Amino acid sequence: MLRLKTGIRLESLRLSLRKAIDVAARLGTDAVEINARNEIRPQELSRTAVRHLKKLLSDRDLGICCLSYPTRRSFFDMEDLDRRLEGTRQAMSSAFDLGARLVVGSPTTIPDPETETERFETLIAAMTEIGKHGQRVGTNFALSFLDAEDRIGALLEHLPPGVGVDFDPADLIINSLSAEQTLRSIASRVLQFRARDAVRDFSQGRGVVVQLGRGSTDLPQLLALLEENQFDGHMVMEATGDDPEISCAHSIEYLKSLF
Repeated sequence: MLRLKTGIRLESLRLSLRKAIDVAARLGTDAVEINARNEIRPQELSRTAVRHLKKLLSDRDLGICCLSYPTRRSFFDMEDLDRRLEGTRQAMSSAFDLGARLVVGSPTTIPDPETETERFETLIAAMTEIGKHGQRVGTNFALSFLDAEDRIGALLEHLPPGVGVDFDPADLIINSLSAEQTLRSIASRVLQFRARDAVRDFSQGRGVVVQLGRGSTDLPQLLALLEENQFDGHMVMEATGDDPEISCAHSIEYLKSLF
């Protein structure tokens, strides 16, 4: 049976780390997502800082569902790739120290394996190296993919089990892709679920993120697919609109109503 485990991306609350943690605790979420580039820096995280942050969260009955480590370039881009890999490895080691078991990277497209063979193979090699590091330190890694399910599936076939998907239905809707169809083909590799919603604004020719439950995401159907595949990760929400706290409160209530 699918169990509801909620998380909040602290950065979306637009507060200092300490204040955002307090708000997350007040909202009653189970865990938080912390940005490992802007909110904390793994290379500067001393043992004392790790103990302090863990206690700060523990005192508020919060865990860390994941650290995010966004990069400016994808892992198929050779420019500064070694630097991105090293930064990601540091974030994964820090995640383990903090009690998290997941690091998520930036949303990315996937090179065409037929016409962009070198880039496709570079991405496989980078993800394989990250997966091996994750096995050594006890941390998984997930990316959010902005491609149709056939290309995502082609990539996942080559990746180790510790590398998976941070599934974001809103990003897929914004990119005119089917969230349900995509999830059907990759649900077994989903490590974390983004509880986000979006609609296509045809007047502006683009997608728009909206409050959870008010967009095109068929969340009950997506949850059923996750349950079929024994998903055990967190459902991470992000604030929308002018009042981040109220937005997250509504998202939590909406998720609870579905369980």
